[in-house]
Formats: sequence, C-alpha cells, structure tokens
Amino acid sequence: MIHCLALPIFPALKKIASHSPEGGEHSPEGDPAGSDKTQSQSPEGMKRNQSFHKKCLCSLGRIFFVYGGYALILVWTGCSNLFFYPDKQFYGSPAALGIRFEQRMIVTPGQPTLMAWRLFPAEGQEYKGIIIHLHGNAENMSTHFRGIAWLLEYGYQILTVDYRGYGGSEGVVSIDGIHEDVRNIFRHVQGSTDLGNVPRFLLGQSLGGTLASTVAGEAEFLAMFDGIIIESAFSGYRSMVREKVGDFWLLSPFQYPLSWLVTSRYKPQEAIAKVDETPFLFFIAELDQVVPPYQTLELYNAVKGKKELVRIPYKKHLEVFQENHSRKALVEFLEERSQESSNES
Repeated sequence: MIHCLALPIFPALKKIASHSPEGGEHSPEGDPAGSDKTQSQSPEGMKRNQSFHKKCLCSLGRIFFVYGGYALILVWTGCSNLFFYPDKQFYGSPAALGIRFEQRMIVTPGQPTLMAWRLFPAEGQEYKGIIIHLHGNAENMSTHFRGIAWLLEYGYQILTVDYRGYGGSEGVVSIDGIHEDVRNIFRHVQGSTDLGNVPRFLLGQSLGGTLASTVAGEAEFLAMFDGIIIESAFSGYRSMVREKVGDFWLLSPFQYPLSWLVTSRYKPQEAIAKVDETPFLFFIAELDQVVPPYQTLELYNAVKGKKELVRIPYKKHLEVFQENHSRKALVEFLEERSQESSNES
C-alpha cells in the first residue's frame, strides 16, 4: 500500500562512507606495522578531518533537503502518490472463473462515470443479500474481486466498483473525489430496483474500509446497510502519513509537518461512531505491515453499537479470508443479519 516514501538514499550514504577521515581513498599500503593510532595528529591531519566532517554534514544536508522536499511535494500535491495506486489494465474477468456477472456503469451528472461488476451466485440459487464491495488502494477490481468471490457460494451477490481513475472508470483519483465516488455508489444502490429487495451489506478492505467507515457515517446513509464489514482499514489519513513517514528514519523529523498538509476534512473515527444502529464485523491481520493493526482497532473502539472483532495472528495485509475461521465468521455474520432483516420486514 503506502510505500512510496521508501527512498533510495543508500547510495548517497555509501558514497560518504567510502572516504576515510584522511580525506581520500583508503591507502593501499595500510597502516605501518606497530603504528600508534592514538598519538596526536599533525595540523595537516586535523585540517583533513575537519574537511571530512564538513563534507559529511553537507552531504547529509543535501539528502535531507532533497528527500524532505520530495516528500513535501508528494503531500502538497494532494497525496495521490501516498494513498492511491490506480491501474487501468484489467487482469481477467469473472467469466474466466466461471462466474456469472454483468458490467454496469454508474453515471452521475458532473462526475466521472464509474465501472462496476455485479457478480451472481450460481444459477437457480436463492439470493440472500447483496454485498457492496469497496476495494483497496492498488490495481483495480479485476484483482480484488477474486479474494471475496467465494461468498457467491453462500447466495450473496457482490457489487464491486472501481473508483475514479481505476480500471474502466473515468477521471483522476483524489481524496475528495474518491469520497464522492463512494457517495455516488451508495446512491446508485439505493435507486436501483433491479438489485432486488434483499439485505444490503457493505464490505470495505484496506482503503475501502476507511472509505466505508467515513461515508457510511454521513446522515444520508446511516440506515442504509444491514451490516458493515471492515478489514485492515486505517483510522485517519494524517495518522497514516505519520506512520509511513516515520518508518523512514531520514524523514521521521517531517512526520507531523507533512501530515498537517493532508486534509483533515475526513475523520473515519468520528464518522463511524455515528453508525450506532448497524452491526459491524472487523477483521485484523496481526502480521499486517501495511496498515498497523492498532489503526483498525481504533475504528473498532470508536463504534458505539453492536460490533464483533476477529483477529488473525498469522496473516498479513488482506490475507484474512484465506483462513477458514475468518470465512466462517463472515458467513455467520451475514446469515444472522439477513435473518434479522427478514424478521423485521
């Protein structure tokens, strides 16, 4: 996910280290036998050491300037390179896996047209509900749908959508734009009678989980879903910038200044706390090195209503549904919420 700040500084550091305090390459002759390295240096030696130290400081200063400036530019220009890695290439379709599907376009006046796939359970199988899928920040839905296609076996339709700039969707991705896309996806579902009068579920993975947490908390959508599933989502854009910048020691002094340049308009923790009547199911991969588990836990703790948490100790980012225990927990959650919805209607 957010890894563009892992910058190639090591060649520069190696160049600094390749010079000896004597001001040049190491002598091929080595130290004279029996020489005493602790004896006091000559004035010429002291000057060479001072020159060497100045060169080190100047080189390190250039590294901070160049890479600090690089990070500043990334954040100042909207953080697209920090949070979004869209891919326009498709890597196969559901039909290649024998899955029935239809392609649909979500058209909103004044907004980019979004491409979506509606995946169907096996022909003749009863539809128990529909799952709106918000995928992660890299590639597009042609790679992400494969990780959840197994849900079709249990009678649930899946509507997966590419955000602007991803896959077959129009536009250029941005933080504001991608939140507007999710609103338009939700409105499309609300206004589409052909999706059936069945329970609605929202499944957000990684970035998609953060978007789900934020937009589902808006007044227009508070009562839209019968259940919400969040996997490996981060709890805030600024905190994620600090997390990733802090991973890189030369940029760690810039953690807070850089994070302040990211919009504070979207607050997933505050938003998700408003969704107090919809049950939540959270999944955390304990070995996640992309989104720190504590960030997803912060979202879980912010929920005031009914919630469940499944922690998988030996899986990494977006690997939890490779585990049968996770799949069973998700199916049970869907079945229970579907039954509750049927009883209420």
